[in-house]
Amino acid sequence: MCGAMYREDGQQLNEEEYIESFPLGFQFKPTDEELVQSYLMRKIKNLKLPCNRIREVDLYKFPTPQSLVEKYALIKNRESKWYFFSPRIKKYLNGDRPNRITPGGYWKLTGRDAPVCSRGQTIGKKRTLCFYEGKPTSAKKTNWIMHEFRINEQGHTTSYDDSMKLDDWVLCKVFERNIGSNATTQRDTTEVCNDANQQSLE
Repeated sequence: MCGAMYREDGQQLNEEEYIESFPLGFQFKPTDEELVQSYLMRKIKNLKLPCNRIREVDLYKFPTPQSLVEKYALIKNRESKWYFFSPRIKKYLNGDRPNRITPGGYWKLTGRDAPVCSRGQTIGKKRTLCFYEGKPTSAKKTNWIMHEFRINEQGHTTSYDDSMKLDDWVLCKVFERNIGSNATTQRDTTEVCNDANQQSLE
């Protein structure tokens, strides 16, 4: 994920060591615009990515968000959210609805898509989803939230003919909402497109 960095003994640093080598306060915390423009677009075009902490995984194969994040540990005091490149699969062959079901529950869409902008132009869209654990008839809402980012181009998101695939990649940010804090309120779920110099508020 990152360029090669080396210890004094000449051994190459692993990804965690590389991130921890930065001064305190430095984190992988890209804005919505950066996630779409610098990472997702480049990933779809098979271009080299900047140093990052984004994993490639099919999110919907994991029963719950807990089982997902347990596999990909965060660096203590450095990270609070997980980032993933994931494909989207159709729920039905003849349709465009994505399959949001996992072996242990499902991700439910909340609200409308929000535009992601760069220099006053919409370059992508962000969806907010909440995870419900259990079967649909008795599912329990959890505090797990996912922001799903898609590019604004239509019809150019799959690299080969797969009748069940909607996209090769979307970019997902997963985190657990802190109910005791107002930090993940409206600013975590909406984004306006009016300011050309807009930055994500997260």
